Amino acid sequence: MVWGGLWTAGPLLAQTQPLSTLGSVFEETGWFPSHEELDSPRPGEPIWPFSPQSACPDNSEPDPTELSLLPSVEQKLRGTSDSAATVGSLFPDSQPASPECYFGPELAFAEPPEDWGWSQLPPPPLLEEELRPLRRLRYRWRVRAQSRLLLQNIREDHLHFYSWPTFRDLGLGLALAAVFANTSLDEKFQDWYREDVRSEGLDNLSSFWKPWGEGAIFVPSYAAFGVLGILASQRPVLGVVGRFGQQVSRAYLVGAPPLLFLQALSGGARPVDPEGSQWRPFQDINGLSGHAFIGAVPFLIAAQWTDRPVLQAALYVGSAFPAWSRLNDDSHYLSQVCLGWWVAFLACRAVYQTETGERPWTLVPIAGGNHVGLALVWTR
Repeated sequence: MVWGGLWTAGPLLAQTQPLSTLGSVFEETGWFPSHEELDSPRPGEPIWPFSPQSACPDNSEPDPTELSLLPSVEQKLRGTSDSAATVGSLFPDSQPASPECYFGPELAFAEPPEDWGWSQLPPPPLLEEELRPLRRLRYRWRVRAQSRLLLQNIREDHLHFYSWPTFRDLGLGLALAAVFANTSLDEKFQDWYREDVRSEGLDNLSSFWKPWGEGAIFVPSYAAFGVLGILASQRPVLGVVGRFGQQVSRAYLVGAPPLLFLQALSGGARPVDPEGSQWRPFQDINGLSGHAFIGAVPFLIAAQWTDRPVLQAALYVGSAFPAWSRLNDDSHYLSQVCLGWWVAFLACRAVYQTETGERPWTLVPIAGGNHVGLALVWTR
């Protein structure tokens, strides 16, 4: 049977009694006998159940270099184990240390020293069965975080839209449209375009751009893209498409209520109706073009995503084609398509301000003399 002794210098392999017997002896004495004590034990000391001759597998004399590692009788009489000296003889560059510094209870759960190299070892690889629930949990957290972020952005969109800069610019647009709608300018412009500009080629082009303003098609489509952006936010292509769909849907969400309200408030009629372009509050719902609003938002959002002037100008021009198609088809007057496009522009601007972190108002600290407080800064 093979056993091993525990000392600083290393193991001594021998063919002898079980380890339990040697362990009990080590617990009682705390040291190992020397060569002389094995040959002639002293009176009153425990008789060891083996001899140095039996410790060698071939029944030959033990190696003196191995026995020299064991503590001597003088060391036992002094009550100490010269383990530090033994370690120093084997490892000249090491510092002597007592066993307590390695096996003390205060270091039982301590972090191993970095010079041991243990902290540099990589963690053991996890099995696929162990990783699968962690991935699902991380995915649920990501979806939840994206949903909360979307709700927060929608709230910020409304704060930016229902602010003084938007009310000011919307009021200017309504004032200008009121001049065209409540005079003969709208009707004269419509007659001129119908007689001198409209053609079969423009009708074919208008039939291409008219579906871009169909809310029944594009509103749910961009909403589906937005949901896809929440579910696949880490995908390179789907994440970008989803983010674009979210911003377009947010612009629809923030701009649709004021659009519907202004349509009813203005009460304008279509060019084919006998009432004309005059505003008759709550008598009709065509005072603003819904096609112009729906069709302009995706182009305006895309224009905000680029810094190239030529591409940005092309997208702004493209945002006006769905509105123009309604003018070409005698479905709306000039003031109505312009107001629809203007509400889309203001809604997209509110989304852009949310994305860039701009706020219509800001709280700033003030301090002067003996006064300390907060100031509300309103952006115009």
